[in-house]
Amino acid sequence: MKSALLQRRRGFTMAELLVTVAVVAILLAIAAPSFGKMLSKRRLEGAATELFNDLQYARSQAVADNRQVQLVATTSSYVISTVNAPAKTYRTVSELPPDVALEAGATVVFAPLRGCMTDNSCSADDLVLDVKSSSTPEKLRVVVNNMGRVRLCSPDGGFKGYTSC
Repeated sequence: MKSALLQRRRGFTMAELLVTVAVVAILLAIAAPSFGKMLSKRRLEGAATELFNDLQYARSQAVADNRQVQLVATTSSYVISTVNAPAKTYRTVSELPPDVALEAGATVVFAPLRGCMTDNSCSADDLVLDVKSSSTPEKLRVVVNNMGRVRLCSPDGGFKGYTSC
């Protein structure tokens, strides 16, 4: 007859299983807030990058079509279209991601000649569009200079991977 010590144990005891579940629950409770913050930052970054790319697109369309093209932004959406008739809409972003918004609405008009922001000269002031999130203190800034060049930066330098504005 085999002794009880030599018999193979199969499976886990209830105590081992409860300890494992408790450790996993504690680790998830610690990681969940930082995961939520990371998702908010990625949504903010995605919206700012999309706006940056759409401004470059609007500028290139103005030069390609030899027409004034504008990007009209509200705090939660924007539209890229021509200024004069016949009207042509190139792109509509009807809603930014959840908890992401532009701090203020703005209109950017690109001229067909050289893609500047004004029709008669390239001497206008820079236009600044701040993209912010209600879930995180960081924000990103999209700047269009007087020559129509677009750049993406961090206003306070706190968003890693972006230069300070």
